[in-house]
Amino acid sequence: SMASSTGVSNDSTCDIKQFLSEVAHTRVPSPIRALAPLMKLPGMISLGGGMPSSSMFPISDFSFKLTSGEVINMEKSLLDQALQYSDSYGISEFLSTLKEMQQRIHQPQYNNWKVLVCTGSQFCIDNTFRVLLNKGDTVLTENPTYSAALSALQHLGAKTVGIDIDHDGINPSHLRDVLNNFSSKYPNYKKPKVLYTIPTGQNPSGCSTSNERRKEIYAIACEHNFIILEDDPYWFLRMIPENQKPLQSYFSLDTQGRVIRCDSFSKILSAGLRLGWATGPSLLIDHLQIEQQCTLLHPSGISQTMVLSILKKWGSKGFDDHISRVQQFYTKQRDMFHLAATKHLTGLCEWHPPNAGMFFWIKVKNTSDTSTLIQKEAVKVGVLMLPGRIFLTKDEPSSYVRAAFSTATPEEMDKALSRFAQLLKTKSESNNQSTMLSRY
Repeated sequence: SMASSTGVSNDSTCDIKQFLSEVAHTRVPSPIRALAPLMKLPGMISLGGGMPSSSMFPISDFSFKLTSGEVINMEKSLLDQALQYSDSYGISEFLSTLKEMQQRIHQPQYNNWKVLVCTGSQFCIDNTFRVLLNKGDTVLTENPTYSAALSALQHLGAKTVGIDIDHDGINPSHLRDVLNNFSSKYPNYKKPKVLYTIPTGQNPSGCSTSNERRKEIYAIACEHNFIILEDDPYWFLRMIPENQKPLQSYFSLDTQGRVIRCDSFSKILSAGLRLGWATGPSLLIDHLQIEQQCTLLHPSGISQTMVLSILKKWGSKGFDDHISRVQQFYTKQRDMFHLAATKHLTGLCEWHPPNAGMFFWIKVKNTSDTSTLIQKEAVKVGVLMLPGRIFLTKDEPSSYVRAAFSTATPEEMDKALSRFAQLLKTKSESNNQSTMLSRY
């Protein structure tokens, strides 16, 4: 394998301790939370914890209806757990359901891994950054990348090094080049500690990193000794592929325990439930759990038991059926958007239809920066998109725009892109006129 030829054996376990931040080293588990297992001992009378009396909670039953018409009545024992303080890792039955799901979908190659329930994968990313990064540490990211991750890194005082991407994801030879010549390219930077990547339906570019590239990037991580933070909220939004091999997650490729994976229910069950989960090496998950305990105690009990109740009702077959409905929907939305773009933007813009996620990354021809175009002029003609500049690792002009195809109807897509095309034509005509005038 590639990793072993570089002197790193595949079965050597990554030592997580070397990557932990000062914050992670100083956090101590709550002495109050440590009482929880003792409360369950037979005959134990608890005067220790600060739990409120559940007899005063005015909620006695919880039921909700699915779009299929099925009614779910939450089990009393789950409701009781949901309404009271619960474990910082997550409600135990929910945790084991997620662990089974990860085992089934990703078939991890090492045993010592755990799951942590998070309040949305956004919190999971931020939490992971806090546990791994000190001020002045270096993070590799795709360029462009998710703007909220960039602001989280900025807030921590971390330094970002952007790696080029194309429509097959991160370019491994650029990554290798940056790392092999790191001290000369970035003289005042520390060696990178983490690669933050959105490998599937990347936000904003829509690209998915191919399996071949994922394997090569994982080998590079072993060779240059950094952690991969796999932020994968669009994993379940892969389009119906045309005879492609299914994508493999970095978590499924990990043999050394150097991948921390963030998953989300936001795009597939509900964004407002604020529920995601982290999977990775036990020691790192334990530190993420202590950090989570200190910042938000634990994720919402009702959100966890609602999702657990749905998953129990469905079973893995029902879950897979739902995911395939989601994929059909997003595939159709993507196709409709591509159709409208082809109709209106051919000759004015360039793009690659994505094979996962919710975004088209569109290059506007003859435009060095799209900020004014998108934030002022497009708004005036009634179209909202985002300028490429906000997704770049350093503030520089971008000729790209990000368009989401998740919520618009085909009619709205057609109308929006027609308006945008009209705007671009008007601009280029007025540019041509001013060019002609300047010749005289």
